[in-house]
Amino acid sequence: MASIKKAAVIGAGMMGAEIALCFASSGIEVILKDINMDFAGGGKKRIEGIIAKWQEKGKISQEEGAKVLGRITPSAEYVGFGDVDLVVEAALEDFKIKSQVFQELDKACKKECIFATNTSSIPVSQLAAATSRPDRFIGMHFFSPASIMKLVE
Repeated sequence: MASIKKAAVIGAGMMGAEIALCFASSGIEVILKDINMDFAGGGKKRIEGIIAKWQEKGKISQEEGAKVLGRITPSAEYVGFGDVDLVVEAALEDFKIKSQVFQELDKACKKECIFATNTSSIPVSQLAAATSRPDRFIGMHFFSPASIMKLVE
């Protein structure tokens, strides 16, 4: 199995930002996408705040914090999704919104890309059916807050 070199997270709210931080902290480049740049930038600001707290507590150096932040690119478009290896969707818990996102991702991402949903209430198989790649679709539910709770189901 190929390693994940680049990831994307859809939804820059609390969960999406935390998930993006987990990827970036692990050395993975990540696109943090939301419906507009205000939301996407807000997600990165949330991450900056978390990293600042880590730095105050001595858990991460200024240099490492800057590297982590540098791996996160906020976006309101699907630019750069052509070489993403994994996308984690953390959009609102609404089937219509999530299925539309996956239909858009189906067009924007390479065929080898793995799609994951962070949903806790919508059947994963229903979301997978909205794509042309149900065989590359998984449920990946992160516990909150993802940067502290090192658990995924």
